[in-house]
Amino acid sequence: MSKDDDLKWIEEQGYKAAIAGEAISNYGYGKDEKGAAFHRGYYRGIVWLNRKREEQKESRRCEKDTTDGQSKTGGMDREA
Repeated sequence: MSKDDDLKWIEEQGYKAAIAGEAISNYGYGKDEKGAAFHRGYYRGIVWLNRKREEQKESRRCEKDTTDGQSKTGGMDREA
């Protein structure tokens, strides 16, 4: 593998680690180029997660607005 391919692979590992919720400290990359590549990927993964969470919040907010505070089952989900 070339140096560029190696750095891209390490960056991808950082991305996957962030999405999996793993800590950066689980990986032994230092403060060199490899560490910088890992952190770039990790940051990219965190940004992706935050966007996904925002989309989910917005989806729930819209869903709540369309039901006007009522459950989707039309009140049939309560026990007597």
